[in-house]
Amino acid sequence: MQDWLARMQSPGVNELPPHAHAVVERLADELAQQPRITPSLVAAQKLKPDDRTIQLLRLAIETISRTTTDRELTLMFCQAMAELALLERDVADARRWAHRGLELNPYHAPLALVLAGIDDDAQARPTVEVLAEVSQAHPTYPDVRAAWIRRQHSDGQRKQARMNLRDWLKHEPRNPIARKLKKELAA
Repeated sequence: MQDWLARMQSPGVNELPPHAHAVVERLADELAQQPRITPSLVAAQKLKPDDRTIQLLRLAIETISRTTTDRELTLMFCQAMAELALLERDVADARRWAHRGLELNPYHAPLALVLAGIDDDAQARPTVEVLAEVSQAHPTYPDVRAAWIRRQHSDGQRKQARMNLRDWLKHEPRNPIARKLKKELAA
């Protein structure tokens, strides 16, 4: 990842502060030419995080996201920004980007899962509702279904969570995620 960034940047870039406008613009230009590489760059940061690189990516992606009109790319950028914000423990920004992407596609599972891992904001739609809709739209996504049930349980909707889990196990008794969740909620 850093090698790729280093090849795309001008000489002397390492001496510049991490938020230097020229560095951000250069990276934004490179990403604009190859926007589909963004998820790979985010995945690389998840594996081996580098604070400076995460900051640069966030600034560059935010820059390009302002000018794109392509809904699919915007959704991809929202997901990237939410995931990068989580890497920096910027929960408020992760929530903001997740909700922004969910406005474009309310059934986008990766963004719903971002919300599942953070606390709700009183100003935004409750995560349990988002997860319920995404789970119903994608009934074959066990990670979303499990996140929905966990969220119900943690939000105090324990009876409903148990009913949803029981229904899931009734239809998929051997599903390892559902079985693990049953043990988790029983503890």
